[in-house]
Amino acid sequence: EDITSDHIMLSMISSLKLQLMAKYTIGNCCSNFHLLLFHFLQSGCGAAQDNVGQCLQENEDAEFRLCCAWGKSEECTAKAAAVEKERQRLLNNSTNATNK
Repeated sequence: EDITSDHIMLSMISSLKLQLMAKYTIGNCCSNFHLLLFHFLQSGCGAAQDNVGQCLQENEDAEFRLCCAWGKSEECTAKAAAVEKERQRLLNNSTNATNK
């Protein structure tokens, strides 16, 4: 089945409605959708009058802490370097396997 703009809009509205029902919200604040959601919740648009929101970028547990693509902190730079190193390792392994 082809996905139309109507399908996408229905999915977005359904997701937004479901997320507005929560008392606790955790979001990726690199995402404009989550920033919009937090704005609605902080403005009192959600079902809970005292919604508690947290960005994953501010999570206490480093394992769950996200970095935005434009993040320049030491932690984000180190994570990006580790991801690139692993990507290069996998690429080299793939290239070596193809050449055999």
